[in-house]
Amino acid sequence: MDYLTLQAMNEDDLGEYLWRRLRHIQPMNPTLDTRFRTEPPESFIIDTLKTAPGQKFRQALIEAVASNLEKLLTFNPDSEGDDTRSEQLASLAYLSVTLNDERLGKLTYLHALALAAQRAREKPLVGTVFIHVLRALAKLQNSARLTPFWLDLFCSESDPAVRSMSFYGLARSDAKCAMRNLAQAVRDKQIDLPVLVWSLIEEYPGIIPLAQAASTLSQLEREKLRDAISRAGASSQVIQDFDLHSDPLEVSPGFRFTVPAPRAIGVGFKRPEFYAPIAA
Repeated sequence: MDYLTLQAMNEDDLGEYLWRRLRHIQPMNPTLDTRFRTEPPESFIIDTLKTAPGQKFRQALIEAVASNLEKLLTFNPDSEGDDTRSEQLASLAYLSVTLNDERLGKLTYLHALALAAQRAREKPLVGTVFIHVLRALAKLQNSARLTPFWLDLFCSESDPAVRSMSFYGLARSDAKCAMRNLAQAVRDKQIDLPVLVWSLIEEYPGIIPLAQAASTLSQLEREKLRDAISRAGASSQVIQDFDLHSDPLEVSPGFRFTVPAPRAIGVGFKRPEFYAPIAA
């Protein structure tokens, strides 16, 4: 199997190929690269997409991913192995983000609801794949309709990783609602705050709205948030922007300026990734 052969497949054949590959059904064609790490099975698909001319292969791949997601909704994992199903769904979620198609967002939401119910059974890997699916849903949503879903999950979920991802999804759904709940996120001692704020700064809503929301926090909470921004690897300019816009006494910008206190800006820290694909 090579890029050109895969690009020439019709939607049905591509859907079948995708199903077999993501379930590790042998023979794997091409085989997974294991020289440095176990290659995620979707990597070859994504590399093929990057080299494909025009939109024909992309559209066929959207249909293939959609058919796999639909099939997996009614697929019985008990007879095939729940771990394999979870890894397969994680790969499909990652592909969905790459393709960025609204239809895949709707199917991802159905899987998120199903996983939320399944997690009570404490199936292996369900908690991990839930994070992958929520990330895909957060990326693919295109309106504020999921705001109640994210807010309920953030307020009620026991897993700190899910709470963090829910806040990320809430910020992308309704930034104003997320910023109104910023204090709860900052007070959460279990959330990896540097990872979360890095995503809020780099993606949405950005450092200025985040800093303005921080102006309503207590001094201790603002300091905790500032420290998290620093530890995430933010530049001195980002930290200065936070200081300028988070001061609750700031009334008239342009007349009064806040001089940032000297702090380490996390030079020795690697920027945390909010998401890393599951290795196959």
